[in-house]
Amino acid sequence: MKRFLFFILIAQVFYVSACKNKHVDKEFIAKIQTIPTFEAQELDSTSIFNTSKIQSGTPTIFLYFDPECHTCQDETKMLTKYIADFKGTNIIMLSMSDVPRIRKFVKDYSLDYYSNINVLKDHKYTFLNVFKLQEIPSAVIYDKEKQILKIFRYAPSREEIMELLHL
Repeated sequence: MKRFLFFILIAQVFYVSACKNKHVDKEFIAKIQTIPTFEAQELDSTSIFNTSKIQSGTPTIFLYFDPECHTCQDETKMLTKYIADFKGTNIIMLSMSDVPRIRKFVKDYSLDYYSNINVLKDHKYTFLNVFKLQEIPSAVIYDKEKQILKIFRYAPSREEIMELLHL
């Protein structure tokens, strides 16, 4: 009888836990369904970029990177090589690295040259927390109505991005 009661107790704990996880997932999905509001530091170290400034009508690609990451470097080379394909797309690159390293990365890849690329420091680690990401690189893509299309836990290929955005 004690074993049976113990089994029932364990089953209830798992049931309650499963229900709680479903609730958290629904909250998470609701939170990121449209571009969530968060801040990141501009590379001048004083200005703050707020995602609430992102206008509807243009798709947005968030890329989380590290300047020392070879995959991130390759992704950046791909973006700049095919930048004409991403005309009319906001590309927001975020890193938690220190500002001098990010500035060097921007200079090395001439990212200041592209008006649709904005490189920022995730000074409060907000992006990783909001999107529950641990992987670098990673990407989150929103359509022109600011509705989420996909979260990539890796660097997406040009073809994956273009197919998703119907470019």
